[in-house]
Formats: sequence, C-alpha cells, structure tokens
Amino acid sequence: MKINTDAQRTEGYIYNVTDTTVTIYRDVVTYGGNISPKDIRLKTFSYNTINSVTRVRRGSVAIATLAGAVTGTLIGLATYQKPEPDGWITIDLGPRASAAAGGIFGTLAGALVGLIIHNKKFNINKDLNKFDSFKTSVLRMVDSNK
Repeated sequence: MKINTDAQRTEGYIYNVTDTTVTIYRDVVTYGGNISPKDIRLKTFSYNTINSVTRVRRGSVAIATLAGAVTGTLIGLATYQKPEPDGWITIDLGPRASAAAGGIFGTLAGALVGLIIHNKKFNINKDLNKFDSFKTSVLRMVDSNK
C-alpha cells in the first residue's frame, strides 16, 4: 500500500482502517513468532491529509502470466491444422510449434493483463466520501480473504 500526502509518500501494509483514518505498518520484526507492539512501526493518516492511496496486488503479474501461457498453449495446440498438400506453403512444423507460438502470445497477453490489474489507485483528495469508498473496498477485500 502506498499513501501519498502533500508532505510525503509512505509505503507499508494496512494495519487498521477507521471511519476517518488509515494506519499502516512498516518493518515488522518477529522474534520467536510473536510480534509485540514495539516491533511494529505504525503510521496513521487522517483522510484530510491523504491525496491518494495505491493498493498493490502481490503476485498478480505472475499469476496472469502463467494463466496466459497455459491458455495460449492450449489454444495453439487446439487450432493446429495440417497444411494442404496443394497449398502455396506446405511447410509443416507440427502441433508443437503451434502450441509454442500460442504459449508465447499467451504469455505476453497475460503479462499485460497482470500489469494492468497490479495496482488500484484511490484518489482521496482529502474528501471523506472518497475515503469511505476506499475503506469499503479494503473491508470487502478483507472479508473475501476469510
């Protein structure tokens, strides 16, 4: 998560969201699996200081690239046709070449989709209604991970 204010840009992970503030943490240090409050560096921002918040979806590029590669390979394999012997070009590289070409195009398409969905930016502009929309999105994301 990246929070931009007039004074600074701060990166971290969501710790808490209230009706008017968002708290993020940075540099979590664990000892023996326990996290004590002194080990967490918390920073709280009020909605009236926030210009924008960018939520980064971890792993979205890799997952989309892999899905594109697999889908492209299967489509390339499924659409392979043996060339006609009377045709102008009769070079046949086989179904493997068709699958490889589909996989290459699918990988590129998947990576592009992953880059597009990687970030979601909320322009708060010190407005409580826009902050409420951000808060609702965060709470929806937390509820879907349960």
